[in-house]
Amino acid sequence: MEGRIVKLVSGDYFVCCNKKIYVCKALGIFRYKNIEPKVGDYVKINEKDKVIIEVKDRFNNLDRPCVA
Repeated sequence: MEGRIVKLVSGDYFVCCNKKIYVCKALGIFRYKNIEPKVGDYVKINEKDKVIIEVKDRFNNLDRPCVA
């Protein structure tokens, strides 16, 4: 099932699919591949396990500076 990340709160990704919101976690493999899902990304989720299994390529990215 494909959707879009609409909200991120401390590791919980809120994904909108077919006008329904799913609270999902990201797979640990993303950490090793240096992929960080962000709000606005299109993703593929496993509806049964509530995990993000794939992050689609993004077209642009805004870098935010570190906050002291």
